[in-house]
Amino acid sequence: MPGLKECWDPVPLKVFSAIAVVYAFGDFLEMQSMAVMGGAAYQILLQSKLVVTALIMWAMRGQRQTTLQWNVLGATKRSNTSMTWNHLV
Repeated sequence: MPGLKECWDPVPLKVFSAIAVVYAFGDFLEMQSMAVMGGAAYQILLQSKLVVTALIMWAMRGQRQTTLQWNVLGATKRSNTSMTWNHLV
């Protein structure tokens, strides 16, 4: 099982461990926010996870998104936010 051995290679393990810690902290904050936010505000916060993930990849790994990927990400965020916003009004 050579693929299993690659999981324990120190270089990728460091990268993915750091990402996992950030996501675990994000999940903790998400659970805390559920206790104090309404459903619509929580949905908007939850949708920002896509943008945060792209920014983390850029900051930690130097992996940039293409213009098309940013446009799709922005369109997805805007459409989901507008649908949620309509439920607020």
